[in-house]
Amino acid sequence: MRVAIYSQCHSALHGGGVLYILSIASVLSHGNEVTVMDPAELDLRAIERTYPADLDRVRIERLRTRSGFPLVRECAQAVFNRRHDVIIVQSTLVPPVRRLGRAFLVCEFPFQQQISWRNRLRLKTYHLVANSRFTAGWIKRRWGEDAEVLHPPVFTVRPLAKEPWILGVGRFVDSIRSKRQLEMIDMFRTLIGAGLKGWSLHLAGTIGNDGYARAATEAAKGLPVTLHFGAPRQDLEVLYGKSSIFWHATGAGVNQESHPDLMEHFGISTAEAMSAGCVPVVVNGGGQPEIVGNECGVLWDTFDQCVERTLALAGDADRMSRLSAVAVERARLFSFPVFAKRVERIFLQCGSCS
Repeated sequence: MRVAIYSQCHSALHGGGVLYILSIASVLSHGNEVTVMDPAELDLRAIERTYPADLDRVRIERLRTRSGFPLVRECAQAVFNRRHDVIIVQSTLVPPVRRLGRAFLVCEFPFQQQISWRNRLRLKTYHLVANSRFTAGWIKRRWGEDAEVLHPPVFTVRPLAKEPWILGVGRFVDSIRSKRQLEMIDMFRTLIGAGLKGWSLHLAGTIGNDGYARAATEAAKGLPVTLHFGAPRQDLEVLYGKSSIFWHATGAGVNQESHPDLMEHFGISTAEAMSAGCVPVVVNGGGQPEIVGNECGVLWDTFDQCVERTLALAGDADRMSRLSAVAVERARLFSFPVFAKRVERIFLQCGSCS
């Protein structure tokens, strides 16, 4: 079977989006011819060094046409599509390419709040796939279509002997969807002031904004805070393995009803941390609650709540040990083998799309 995948990721800095679509390609490449139409000419070997995905059989190709006319581009893509049995488009917008038959739209969030009747007709030619129940719910609300949930894969991490460490993972970037490292440092300062002793904060991630990274460095001075800029995968796995608590704060303080696009729509790093036995203490919004569930972590709505609940957890070793064990078990729901089975069922066995 020939599969064409249109990626919306313009660089490896798209992080989870790159991992998500290339993991789909990796699974489908077993026994099928898979071509990724990529706008950035991603370095697959470099990505393999970061994530343990098998991309040897995946081809990267770019459309030859560079026409500025949408109709010309769409016609060129339509011709290309005819050579393939399955078309997968990764986009946060209604795609311009239409194709009757087995066609899928993988949407990580529906950024178009309202769509035209033409786009509604185009959506009817696709089987929609969402990266979380949170995203699927907003696809239904904004676009009026149901979407099947395919959580991104989590490459599980082996737990190590735990240290009194709190860990946060994410790009250091000053944007409306910041990972909120500055707020994490402020919360940790408050924890120390409230009597937390012997603990340290570790923040790891690539630098997306030099000014924000400098601000985090300045804010961390005088505190037991270590910033791991650009930590390689093996170092990150050690941090996951040794850390006791995991913080995630994207979307904190945001009105989820008014600005759902500013939330974390899934949260791969949270599930990775759980697989290593970190107890998740994460914002109660976006895709975080469906990762954590009701039994293995702590949810919070305000920064004050995060401080209060982290302090209580850090002082209760029995509870932390119990939640850690449950987190490891729950993370298996998002493991790569589980993901691979769902990919095969959705994209190769979906009867409604054949």
